[in-house]
Amino acid sequence: MKKLCVFFLATLVGVFFFSCEKIGTEKQELEVDFSIMGKMHNKGVESILRGFQDAGTNSDQSQTKEVPYVSYISIIKSNAISYVKEKTGNDAEAIAIAEEFLHNFLDDNPACVEHKAIANSIYTPYIQSIKKTKTFNTQLKELNEIATDEDVNLQSLLSRLQQLEATVRCSSLTATEKNILLAGISVAQESYQYWYDKGPEWLNTLKGEGKKGKFSWKSVGRADISGAVDGAMTVVAMAFVGPVGWAAAVAGLAGAAAGSSAGNAVDQLLK
Repeated sequence: MKKLCVFFLATLVGVFFFSCEKIGTEKQELEVDFSIMGKMHNKGVESILRGFQDAGTNSDQSQTKEVPYVSYISIIKSNAISYVKEKTGNDAEAIAIAEEFLHNFLDDNPACVEHKAIANSIYTPYIQSIKKTKTFNTQLKELNEIATDEDVNLQSLLSRLQQLEATVRCSSLTATEKNILLAGISVAQESYQYWYDKGPEWLNTLKGEGKKGKFSWKSVGRADISGAVDGAMTVVAMAFVGPVGWAAAVAGLAGAAAGSSAGNAVDQLLK
């Protein structure tokens, strides 16, 4: 992991240049539509759920919740990486991206603070630090509003996200700007639907049949959106140092977003 952190710190040399230019200059045009991330994210989350079920993590009720939480995070990381490996045929670049962002999203490490979402927001310090065009910033704020307001009607949220997606696709934004936003929108759409449907199964898996627990599927979605946007911005910045294969980047980010999802759900369900 230390080697991975060194690798990604090296990419931040490019972030300086990236942050001094508007997102989406011609040299940053991406070859892959990041909107595919959402469905990949859901498959990754399912892989993590199967990992929990196979491990039987709720079998020892004598443990304090602090002890199993560590093991849950280990299971999340292991199964998220296994999903990325399977999806990409063991692509080293995709695996490295997934490992680094799982570290950023899940580990309690001061070095990862800039990639942690600010309270009740999809913004991270890193997202805030990037210079954004006016149109991009307006649409990112709209995505943030969808993710953080009091609307908890699934169909309403999905409709609003579809409208925002149409606006983004028809806008004058560059392909890079569109991809960053589409990553967040896609993950939001799929994450909301997944956790709305599957929350009870996760509760049964982590706490046992018949146990009650509060669970906010919208809160999980907010964490996912933040991770998707933060991750997409970061891999775009990496292109200034050495272009990644965008298909690998999308797969790696999807796996990491799945891990972020599962981590948020575990945190809620164990409280």
